[in-house]
Amino acid sequence: MKNYLAILILLIVASTASAVLLSEFAGYDWLEQHSPDIFVARCVTNPPTLLPSNSESIVNAFSIQVVSSIKGTNRYVTAPLSSMHWLNVGDNYLIYGRFEDGICYATEEFRVIPLGRELWAGTFTNLIAGKPLPEQLQILLKRALENVNRNMNREREEKQRLEEGVMK
Repeated sequence: MKNYLAILILLIVASTASAVLLSEFAGYDWLEQHSPDIFVARCVTNPPTLLPSNSESIVNAFSIQVVSSIKGTNRYVTAPLSSMHWLNVGDNYLIYGRFEDGICYATEEFRVIPLGRELWAGTFTNLIAGKPLPEQLQILLKRALENVNRNMNREREEKQRLEEGVMK
């Protein structure tokens, strides 16, 4: 635990002292090719502080638990994550990143894709096991799209209720 806290503090100090290089979204094929580590992780804790970057964006230091490694290393169970995407504790994410010195970097928001709170209770690994990388990613991206559509429907309903309240 002390080592983990030391790494988190080191991440905070290093991130504030160095520039953050950001790239534009060039598509999922590009992400797949240029991300040494692709995995599913659960957010364990939110960052204690917000880290400013040179891009006028905020880089956050989260604690994540790797649920399933899809590409790259699988030697990490928990790790700090440096990202501009805000994660919610308990939610799962598909992450296109890179591990360096025990820290995962997935700085740009598009590298972290929300998958929701439930990971299909045991069927998750059965859905992607043994399939080629592109097919695994398609399954996960479809899950993310389903979540976005479900949330949009909820937001639309909430908007209608609020509009009714405002018109009174």
